[in-house]
Amino acid sequence: ASRSEGARRPECRTATATAAANALMILCAAGMQFDGCDLSRATLSPADGAWPADRPFLDVSGGVFLHCNLAKAKLNHARLEGCTLEGSVLAGADLGGLQLGIERILDAHTTYNRV
Repeated sequence: ASRSEGARRPECRTATATAAANALMILCAAGMQFDGCDLSRATLSPADGAWPADRPFLDVSGGVFLHCNLAKAKLNHARLEGCTLEGSVLAGADLGGLQLGIERILDAHTTYNRV
């Protein structure tokens, strides 16, 4: 099979997306902030049907993405809880199964004192 034929196979797309997602997660975990990055058309999700719906493929929770271009990026099955996306563009991005929001910080059974 030629290189272009291999790139179209779902298992090849998923392997490449896994490497890209892992690199992004490692950089976010290390505290890297992304400012003005062009991630447009980036494939950061698995091939269709290649990932369990109940688990995120990409988890960059708490990441900082300022003025980034994520237009038409494949972000399905991603967790972006607590992310800063100020000024970032998500036009046309694949957001199927995307998890947004703020992670639960306060436990309902904890007593808090005023200072």
